[in-house]
Amino acid sequence: MSRAQGKNPDGRREGLEAGERFDDYLGLASRSLAGVDLVSFHGRSGSGKSTAIEYLLARHPDMEGHRSGARVTVFDDLLGPREIGRIVRALGRGQRVLAACHFDRRWLGVLRLRWRVLAFDLDAMPAKIERWLDARGIDYTPRAVERFCRVYGANYADAAIILERFPGASFDRALSRFLRECRIE
Repeated sequence: MSRAQGKNPDGRREGLEAGERFDDYLGLASRSLAGVDLVSFHGRSGSGKSTAIEYLLARHPDMEGHRSGARVTVFDDLLGPREIGRIVRALGRGQRVLAACHFDRRWLGVLRLRWRVLAFDLDAMPAKIERWLDARGIDYTPRAVERFCRVYGANYADAAIILERFPGASFDRALSRFLRECRIE
């Protein structure tokens, strides 16, 4: 399994707890979360939802209360809008909620009537894929990254699969060949 999928070959989780530098493409470090009841990250598998939550829990200054026992509920991999009830129940108990969601953030709009919500759409951020490619020294054009994001969303897992399939190729070439010869199910 590739690093982009969050585990190393022996199955142990990688990421922030393994000392990896967090790419704060959302500017989370400089955002105040004081008074925010729900922070949600929305996107496909491999888009960085869980890693962003790990960062908030481990390093964000407004989450220090969590580290000293304050009430925070984390929902990882909420698959559809039917699961919003779980978020509402936790918020109703006065807990701060961090959620990794596989559904559109607009579904949470009604919650803004009662709670302060901060929601991020991670599938609409080609710049994060460009930063990821830059960090690995892989050549690309913005046009190829935009095409990738239109087809797969801005997720690291699928980008890693494409590059693993065609090692040594530029991202443009790997994507072009992948779209002709392969598919992700």
